[in-house]
Amino acid sequence: MKTSKDPRHQSRRIAVSYVYSKESNSTATYISSKEEIYDLVDVAKESLEVSTFDKKLLDNIISDISQNIGTYKDAIIKNSTDWDISKMYRMDLSILIVATCEMITKQTPPKVVIDEAVELAKEFGSEESSKFINGILGGIAKSL
Repeated sequence: MKTSKDPRHQSRRIAVSYVYSKESNSTATYISSKEEIYDLVDVAKESLEVSTFDKKLLDNIISDISQNIGTYKDAIIKNSTDWDISKMYRMDLSILIVATCEMITKQTPPKVVIDEAVELAKEFGSEESSKFINGILGGIAKSL
């Protein structure tokens, strides 16, 4: 049974923090040096109190997002017809980007990705975040 201390869950928490830092800075780019990525990961690990995580999963997510951010945002836009991506809460968008990456790259089964994203939304998002994220990711899963 998965727990909140599961290494894969912790990797997703760090990845969301990384994406959030990029989405919150309008001049930031996703193409970063390994040093910058590791600095951001170290800050996230400390602030999120993470001791154990799945390094391979985290590296895959960050690398895939850095190379394909446009693809992931396009999938989110196609499945959020009532919401303009620029108006989304940055945290909700960050969770959606990480989850969309995992779904499109088929690193994890869609049901698991959606469950994880909903848990992250409950932890980091607003009261309505989990429903919002569940709806968009459900649409992305159907389109795959």
